[in-house]
Amino acid sequence: MKSSRLALRSLGHFQRRYIRSRKLQPSNLSHQDVNEDETFHGHVSIRRFFSSSTSSNTPSIHHAQAREFLDKLKTGSFNTSIVPQRVEQLLIALLKGDNTANDGPLALQLLNSAIMHSNLPNERLIPRLFSLACQIMVRSGHSLAWNEVHHQIWRLLDGHKEFLINDIPYNTHHVNDACVQLISLTVSQYGRKRRMDHNTSQKIQQLIAELKRQYKDPKIPLGASVDGFNSFIMYYCDIGKPNKALEQLHWMLNVSSKSKQMLEPKLSSFSLTISGFANDSDPDKATEIIQWMLSSYKNKASPIPAPNRACFNGLLHAWAKSSRKDAGSKAERVLDWMQQLYESDQLDTQPDDISFATCINAWARSPGRESPARAEALLHKMLILHESGNGDSIKLSLSAFCSVMDAWAGSGDRAAPQKVDAILDIVEERSSSMEDFELTAFPYTILIKSWERAASGTKDRNRQLECSDNAFKVLTRMQNMGIVPPPTTYNATIMALNSSSPMNAIFYFLQLEEQYRQCKIKLDTRTFNCGLNAIASMMKPDAAEKATEMLSRMKEYATKDSYVQPDETTFNIILKVLSRSNLEDAAHRADELLQDMITMKSIRSSHVSFSTCIIAWGRSQAKDKIQRVEKLLVQFEKTQKKNQKAGKVGSNAVYNAVLSVCYHNGSGEFLDQARETATIAMQTLRNAKATADKATYESFFKVMTFAPVDPAKENLVETEFRRCIEDGLVSVDSLKVVKAVFPSVAEKYLGEHHGTNGESIPRQWSKQIRSGSRR
Repeated sequence: MKSSRLALRSLGHFQRRYIRSRKLQPSNLSHQDVNEDETFHGHVSIRRFFSSSTSSNTPSIHHAQAREFLDKLKTGSFNTSIVPQRVEQLLIALLKGDNTANDGPLALQLLNSAIMHSNLPNERLIPRLFSLACQIMVRSGHSLAWNEVHHQIWRLLDGHKEFLINDIPYNTHHVNDACVQLISLTVSQYGRKRRMDHNTSQKIQQLIAELKRQYKDPKIPLGASVDGFNSFIMYYCDIGKPNKALEQLHWMLNVSSKSKQMLEPKLSSFSLTISGFANDSDPDKATEIIQWMLSSYKNKASPIPAPNRACFNGLLHAWAKSSRKDAGSKAERVLDWMQQLYESDQLDTQPDDISFATCINAWARSPGRESPARAEALLHKMLILHESGNGDSIKLSLSAFCSVMDAWAGSGDRAAPQKVDAILDIVEERSSSMEDFELTAFPYTILIKSWERAASGTKDRNRQLECSDNAFKVLTRMQNMGIVPPPTTYNATIMALNSSSPMNAIFYFLQLEEQYRQCKIKLDTRTFNCGLNAIASMMKPDAAEKATEMLSRMKEYATKDSYVQPDETTFNIILKVLSRSNLEDAAHRADELLQDMITMKSIRSSHVSFSTCIIAWGRSQAKDKIQRVEKLLVQFEKTQKKNQKAGKVGSNAVYNAVLSVCYHNGSGEFLDQARETATIAMQTLRNAKATADKATYESFFKVMTFAPVDPAKENLVETEFRRCIEDGLVSVDSLKVVKAVFPSVAEKYLGEHHGTNGESIPRQWSKQIRSGSRR
């Protein structure tokens, strides 16, 4: 009875907690939403699978058997003394199948049934059943799996007197297994690409702290597990906190040296931590760990293992990601270090194809004229090693060739396209002679981009046309090899054509769009953006019409193909076209477009969007354009409040755009409005904690030159001039304006320099810049 009450109380507790967290009442759930077979303690299944789930929602034979068992329990027609054993069989059977979202809630029902009909606290199977149920919940892909697994682990830990038996290794194995499942699910849901919310992070931290506390408590039959703490190291590295992972590593070593618990870190613990620092672009920390391992492993009493190839590959990755000037040379030294340790100490550190490819990538990403040549030299060394009989350890990868090609493409060398082309020849040759060397569109795309950069880097018209033609020939060459171009290749081709002839780029894009409409090829949002850029480059009278028509077509296509959904760049390009247009309603249309952006959840209206729209109003002939500009400034300020809460400094582009409009419209009928709006812009800039620049102050002082000087205006100019001095942003133009129109202000701050030939900036003001004295 006691165990039954415990299970039912837990069931009700989690149901109430869920309802409160979702702000739902049970009565709000319709009969279409709720199915008894699809609930976690009354939770609603959203039938969402994780990326690893590919199964259907069709109930399996094991699911049917479990349902039959639960029905028998309800009617009392099953022998309750063997319920835990039967539940174990059913959970194992469910694990062997392809799990669906329905299996998660079902596993929890089976677990609760076992607890309800167990002879606690002496039921040996309970820890194992918790572990199995957690595995099934994770594999089910249920949208609420993470919360439920977390709840069940805490339920197990909180109820350790009831659920754990007097067998420390057995308990440890199953508790650890449940925790590993939770961490794996956490990593798959978040990882480095998606920011983890504070609540989830806190829950993980509290769980780790509780596990450590229970491991130290001699009254609790639970020990520390290497695999469990390895999963915590993986978690910390994956969320971008490698220092926490290193602390975990030291903690494991400390526990292992002071107690009888075998908590010696595995080699994978060290390689994971090194990879964590690599992802954090910190080669120095990664080097420290390897040197620590090398200095300790020869001591037989030390639990620290010798570093292996995986550890050094992590260090190479750290150098490649660091973007330091010496990253390439440092990475190549690591490569030599690996070979030296392999030969002298017989360590498992002989460089493999991953080592070479990563070192090549480090050179490719290093600034410097010699970087592409050094990367290519390593590639040829890799080829020689492969051909000399080291094919088992040195396999040729397309990524290594592409890294070298990319290095040449971005080098700015006039002969870069020819260098890239020569490497592509080798790639094509290898692909035809090696079965495991698959040729893709990527190297061809790099060559197209190389020709595009060559065209953009010259003013010679003939050279531009030659480069564009060569880029187009690469596309034909690729298609002749039987490779279907992806959207990225089409995008690069449009950009290459646009660099010499925007008209040719538009014609080519329209051909692609027609093929896309006929479902012959695939395009993406960037393809349409490249077409829009070509339209913007043409600067034709009908550019605005053509651009807005393309936006309408994109929206229509996006109803069936999400890959062509308009994005922020799409809107910003069209806003730019409208800001340059001579159409009478261009500013109105730009404003309407910006308002559409603001209302769309999938698109963020940035400072670029607002400043472009403000410029459009500045160029218009509308009588209320200054009021419109001020309205956009207020609207932008509201969007910046979120950035202030996040501790981000706002951009000054919008404020500079407002001041520029006020200056160019600061006379005649707009005089008073321009002056007032410029003052508001400066105040708003300060409130948003944005950083002013020279253009900000120059525009503001020029606006203040309009209309007669009065004490209020002079005080305002003095305040901003003082700030300009403190920021070290006094320019010749701003100083000239202040001296000419506000001589008393200039005299106050220039002192004895006021009467000199006017435009020289006092040396002490520039000293403030060098000393870092900023307001």
